[in-house]
Amino acid sequence: MTPCRTLAAAVAAACALAPPAGPALAQTATAAARADVDVRTRMAMHVNTVVFDRLAQLLEPQEILGLIIVAQQAAIAINCEGFDVDPGRHAAAVTRLTGKLSAMTEAGQNNLPQDIAMSGYALAMGGELAAAGYDIAAFCARGETMRAEFAENPDSAWLLVWTDR
Repeated sequence: MTPCRTLAAAVAAACALAPPAGPALAQTATAAARADVDVRTRMAMHVNTVVFDRLAQLLEPQEILGLIIVAQQAAIAINCEGFDVDPGRHAAAVTRLTGKLSAMTEAGQNNLPQDIAMSGYALAMGGELAAAGYDIAAFCARGETMRAEFAENPDSAWLLVWTDR
């Protein structure tokens, strides 16, 4: 596979996220009943659908997916040993994903669009924190999978917000 062709591909590979809306999809792209999808994935699908709905008028889908990836990493760092967020990398990734929002306000104004985007980030992270409680071992294993995916896809390395080991 060539390095991360799109941010959406990185999410699908690294995070196993389902589509943001509609019925759950199996890997064959055949619609599946939500009840046939494991609980942790259903939880992520539900929360991330809300995140997409809230941010769709402000950010492109790839930018929203990027925020979700960063939020997942933050949640993994909170719950799993061997993962720590690098504040500089975190700030750089969030700025790259949401930087265009600063143009929506004038100097001296509160940046409401940025606040809304960060509320979506917080919502995604909260959903991940809740999902971690369902199966912490599987949740932490996803972190190792994500780390490996980032190593294989240098074009998406800017999304990696964890410290180096």
